[in-house]
Amino acid sequence: MKQSNLVVIQTDQQAQWTVSAYQEQSQLLTPQIDSISRNGFLCSNFFANCNPCTPSRGTFLTGLYPHSHGATCNNHSISQNKKTFAHALKQNGYETHYIGKYHLDGNRRPGWVHKSRRMGFANNLLMFNRGHFKEVHEITDKKNPFTQHDQPNMFETIGDETSYMTDWLTNKAIDILKRKRNKPFCLMISYPDPHPPYKTREPYESMYAKKEMRLPETFRKRHDSLREWLKNGEAYPINDENAYKQKKASYLGMVKLIDLNVGKLLHQLDASGELENTLIVFTSDHGDYMGEHGLMGKTGMHECAYKVPLLISFPAKISGTKNIDFLWSTIDFAPTILDLLEIDTGIKFEGKSYAEELFSATKLDNFVYIEDSSTDPQNHGRVGIATDSYWYAINSEGAELLYDRKKDTSQSTDLSQDELLKNKKAKLLEALINHHKELKSPHREWLDKLSKKYCRI
Repeated sequence: MKQSNLVVIQTDQQAQWTVSAYQEQSQLLTPQIDSISRNGFLCSNFFANCNPCTPSRGTFLTGLYPHSHGATCNNHSISQNKKTFAHALKQNGYETHYIGKYHLDGNRRPGWVHKSRRMGFANNLLMFNRGHFKEVHEITDKKNPFTQHDQPNMFETIGDETSYMTDWLTNKAIDILKRKRNKPFCLMISYPDPHPPYKTREPYESMYAKKEMRLPETFRKRHDSLREWLKNGEAYPINDENAYKQKKASYLGMVKLIDLNVGKLLHQLDASGELENTLIVFTSDHGDYMGEHGLMGKTGMHECAYKVPLLISFPAKISGTKNIDFLWSTIDFAPTILDLLEIDTGIKFEGKSYAEELFSATKLDNFVYIEDSSTDPQNHGRVGIATDSYWYAINSEGAELLYDRKKDTSQSTDLSQDELLKNKKAKLLEALINHHKELKSPHREWLDKLSKKYCRI
C-alpha cells in the first residue's frame, strides 16, 4: 500500500470561530478550509497548550511542553537535540519541506534559518524565523536565488496577488507539489497571517464592511480583576468600537485570503493525483481575543486565546466528516499524526496519540493543560486546566478564574468566588499541581506554595 503524504497548513493567531465549518458565525465563509474535513475530522475542542507563538510552535512540532523543548517564550530557540515529527518522517523515507514563518530560531528577523537548525525539515530554504511582512521581492538576477545566504527581500508594505506573503508562500508550496517524486512527502506551510498588523491586500482589505462587524458579547464586560491577568503579557484592552471594527474587518479579510490559497493548494494536490493519498491538516498556533472581554491579541488565560481550528483530511482512511468533540491539544499532535500515518518512532513524547480515538469518535473525559508562556513563571506564572465542564486558571499571585464551559461559552461570569464550587475548584487545582509536579515544570514551585492555601494535597 502506498504511504500517505502529509501536508500541514498552519496559520498564526487564528481563532477557531473564523472557520465557518464550526458554524459559530455567518459573516465569513471559508469553503476551502471547510472542505478539508469533508473526508476526515472536524475537531471542535482542540487547544494550544501554550501561548504565544514560539512555545506553542515548539510544542506542536515536538509533542513536548515548553520547558522540555527549550523555546519557553517568544524569540527563544528550540533545543537542537529534540526530535520533531519531521525527524521521524525523514527517517522513514519521506521528503520533508518547510515554507514560511518558523519562530523557533531566537531573535533573528526575518532570520532565514540555517540548515544546521532545520529540525528534521530537509528542505528549509524558505523557512524564515519571524516577522509579519506583507510583501516579498525575489532576487531575479542570480543563477540560484534561493540559497542559505541569498534569500528574497521582505517588506512591510502591502504586496499584490503575486508578492503578498500569503500568495507568495502558496506559489512556492505549489512548486514543491508539482515535483515528480518516487517517495512520500511532508510539506508544512506556515502563513504569518492573520496575526497583526491587521492589513491585507485588496480586494480582501475592503471585502468586509467595518459597519457590519459585530461586537463580541463580552466586549463591554471587562472585569476589573482581569488586570491581574494582563501583567507582562501580550493581550491589551480596546475601547474604541470603530477602531475595533476596522481591525476585525481586516482580520476577516486576511482569513478569507488564506481560504483562497488553501483552495489553490488543494487544487494542485488534485491535479498532481495526490489528493486522495495525502493527509491534510489545517490549524493555527494559538487564538486571538479579537474583542472578547474587551481585549485584543493573545496570551491571557481565556479560552478564545487557546482554542484553535483543527481540520484533518484523510480520504485514504475516512469517508465523510467525523465530528470530534473530546478535548485534546498541540502536545498530542506529533504522536497522533505519526500514528495516523503508521510511522513507528522511538521518540518520547509528553503528549499522547489520539489516533485510535479519532477513528472511533470515542467520548473521552479529558483534561487539557494550558500555560501563558509570555511571562517569567516565578514572578508572573499563569497556568490553567480545561475539562468538558469547567475552565480554571490561577496565577502566581493567587488570583483565580473559573468558568462553566457548558452554560457560559462566552466566559462572561467568573465563578472563582462561588462557595458552592469550592470543592470543584480544589480538585481542578489539585490536578494542575500534580501535572506540573510530574513534569517538573518551572510552575511547580509557586503552585506548591499556593497549594496549602487553596486545597488539601
